[in-house]
Formats: sequence, C-alpha cells, structure tokens
Amino acid sequence: MDSDRIIGVAQQMRGSVEAEAGRLIGDTKLQVEGRAEQAAGTLRNTAGSIRDADHEVADDPQAEVERLRAEVERISAEPATPRLDV
Repeated sequence: MDSDRIIGVAQQMRGSVEAEAGRLIGDTKLQVEGRAEQAAGTLRNTAGSIRDADHEVADDPQAEVERLRAEVERISAEPATPRLDV
C-alpha cells in the first residue's frame, strides 16, 4: 500500500474533524480550511491508489492481460437482457 494512501486518509479525517468543529462553533474560516484539508487528503489518497494500481500492473503485465481477457469472455457469455424466469 502506498504511503500517500495512508497519509491521505489521515488528512481527510483531520479535515473532517476541523470542518465539523468549525460548523459547531460557527467559525466559517475553520470550516473552509477543514474542507480544503479533506479535499487535499482525497487527492493524495487517490494519487496513492493510482500508484498502487500502477505497481500491480507493472509487476505482472501478462497476468493482468489474462485477467482482463477472462473478464471480457465472462461478460460476453452473459445474456444481453435479463432473464424473466428468474
């Protein structure tokens, strides 16, 4: 797991607490800062997720191709419309 994911989640939680505290005490500036902190945490978490996915694909690209091929075959075998007798 990428360290940015862990830091991003912590940043999101800190921002959430800060925004809620600002809402409770009526401090608009604190609310806005908390929401900005949450957004920054979300971005950092997402960046970490992308790096994690990139590492998984880079580790074994052939396995990823095989997994995707099997998924396409599975989806292709499913009926295009739902069955009414189920």
